[in-house]
Amino acid sequence: MDFCHEVWRCLWPLYLKKFPMNEIQLREYIKGFESLGFPQVLGAIDGCHIEVRPAAEDAVDYYNYKGWYSTVLLALVDARCRFIYINVGSPGRCNDSSIFECSSLKKELVQSTIFKDMSRQISSINVPVVLLGDSAFKFDEHLMKPYPFCVNQSLDKKKFNYVLSKCRRVVENAFGHLKGRFRRVGKGLDNHIANTKIVIKACCVLHNFLNEENDEINEKWIAAQQIEKEAR
Repeated sequence: MDFCHEVWRCLWPLYLKKFPMNEIQLREYIKGFESLGFPQVLGAIDGCHIEVRPAAEDAVDYYNYKGWYSTVLLALVDARCRFIYINVGSPGRCNDSSIFECSSLKKELVQSTIFKDMSRQISSINVPVVLLGDSAFKFDEHLMKPYPFCVNQSLDKKKFNYVLSKCRRVVENAFGHLKGRFRRVGKGLDNHIANTKIVIKACCVLHNFLNEENDEINEKWIAAQQIEKEAR
């Protein structure tokens, strides 16, 4: 625990603290997603369930829709699979959208003017900087999500959904890398529930550090993590 606390204290300001965001940082993130095919994107957002062992009296809150006990890591990720923002510790029964709506990230998007100041005209529409989310999230001026599925969906909508999905994949990759690198996160935390947050936070900031240093991801780690995921 001492190690995790020190990792977070020392490395968080260097490798994860992104808000309040300046124009130079924001342009870097936008440029990354433009290279993937989607303009005006700060990052891709999603939630990841990490297995925990809650106390019996709290177990019902941590029981998720997948049928096991978890805590949620909600993360905003850039085009290089680095964490821009993390929200750690919500019980597994909480859904991603509700966590986001109550988060400091949502408050930052609403209160900060930089995301509107850097709006851009696209097909005569003034488009602010947005996040990319899946269909579980609430659509608003700060978050772009796919068109709802329908049988006779137009080609334009299918193309839009394909590009959004391709760009949003970076957040799923980041979770895969995190669980592959740090098997304690991938296999499940047996720590006391009060200590799970700092372990996850330390792993996230170390993930960013390793990413910055161009540390390679061993494909065997990812494959092992995927096998464990499917076994559940």
